[in-house]
Amino acid sequence: MQMTLPSPPPATPAVEDAIAQLKVKSGPITRRLWRMGIAFGLAMLAFAVSRDVHHIQSPEQPISFGHDLLPSYVAGQLVLEGHASAMYDWQSVFELERRQIAEANLGIDPRYGPWLNPPFYAWAFVPLAKLPYREALATFVIFNLLLLGVSFYLLRGILVGAARAQIDPMSFVSHPAHSAWATGGLIPILLVVSMPFMQAFGHQQNTFITLVILCGVVTLWRRRQAFAAGMLAGLLAFKPQHAILIWVAVCLYLGWRALAGIASTGIVLFLLTIYTMPGCITDFLHKVPPIVSSLQTMSNYNWGRQVTFQSFWRLLLQRDQAGPTWQSLILVSRICCGGVAIAILAALWRSVRVNQLTASPDRIIAAIIVSAPLIMPYYMDYDLVLLVIPAVLFASECLADPQGVAQSDLYLIWAWVALFVVTYVNPGFAREFHFNLTAVALSVLAAMHIRRCFRDPLGMTAQNE
Repeated sequence: MQMTLPSPPPATPAVEDAIAQLKVKSGPITRRLWRMGIAFGLAMLAFAVSRDVHHIQSPEQPISFGHDLLPSYVAGQLVLEGHASAMYDWQSVFELERRQIAEANLGIDPRYGPWLNPPFYAWAFVPLAKLPYREALATFVIFNLLLLGVSFYLLRGILVGAARAQIDPMSFVSHPAHSAWATGGLIPILLVVSMPFMQAFGHQQNTFITLVILCGVVTLWRRRQAFAAGMLAGLLAFKPQHAILIWVAVCLYLGWRALAGIASTGIVLFLLTIYTMPGCITDFLHKVPPIVSSLQTMSNYNWGRQVTFQSFWRLLLQRDQAGPTWQSLILVSRICCGGVAIAILAALWRSVRVNQLTASPDRIIAAIIVSAPLIMPYYMDYDLVLLVIPAVLFASECLADPQGVAQSDLYLIWAWVALFVVTYVNPGFAREFHFNLTAVALSVLAAMHIRRCFRDPLGMTAQNE
């Protein structure tokens, strides 16, 4: 039995005029974004050529990128050899990493890169651990490129599929303005030339795994497929700092089915860890926090690479001094985090109570993802790649609802541009001037996105009236 959805109401002259005006205005904006993307792309290419990029196929040449794969590779080795309990042992991991640095001729000094993820995640790197490190790195590069391709496909679906909530909350329609290559092509070009992308890909971080999972969660969330969205969101447990806020929001918005989906995935991962890695959960809970604390209290720790409130206040007032963070700074950071968390929960509660059956969840999803780095105690700048999702959600709404574009939305576009530019200069600027520009730009962007959650879209305003 098929359910026939009602057809969209005919466009009024005011709507047609607004769409025509948007087409006129979007042309120059699109051209400017393409010019910016091409300019950054050419600059990145020139920089890569000037550094004479080394090829990992040449064993005699030291590998100068992808070093963040090393802790994951070593964790996979320990699981493969039946020594999973040593993943959080400083001496065991350090010895294995030092040996791999020498054998694979890595272009870094012997150092200790800790394994900070939950133990079950190490199983993902067991297949790579069966290969020599250089082959494992080449395989992981290809895997990340495949994940990136899937992410682009899902992001385009998010851009094209705009929720017509005033018709039916399950109805998604395709808009020609979204489908045009000149619009959709901006997603890959602007993402690839962004600094967080270059950092994540250069380090060969697991950011692209998070990106493809989160894109899938958002796609299912927008379609109100609660259980499937919860199950997929459960996979984010490999990075708890990304998972917690998403889990809370999905459960509050989609209800108990989403909670059941998260719980089902969590039970499977928990049983997998219990039966294949006995004792590792306890080690993770007790040993990882001291490891993270020791990393952040070492001398010359680059707090500018963190994008949290704690990193902002620590860098501004305590500078790069070794030692624990002052209690006063921790208190101020928690107050800032609490303020953002309360604002997010208030926006989420309003969205659930007032517009649960009619409003698109795009605004609250965007606000949550943008605000998450500020609330978390540990969030690296390369993970800002995930902000491509709220950027696409914002663009999709502007294209789908031209009458709903307010003056504040134009300011929000400039806030996105400012963050894009700031991420390029912040690492060096923060080290030199002890001021985290990225944290400030991200705070402004988060505040503007949260504020949008308290403003009804045009379709909802019309309904309420």
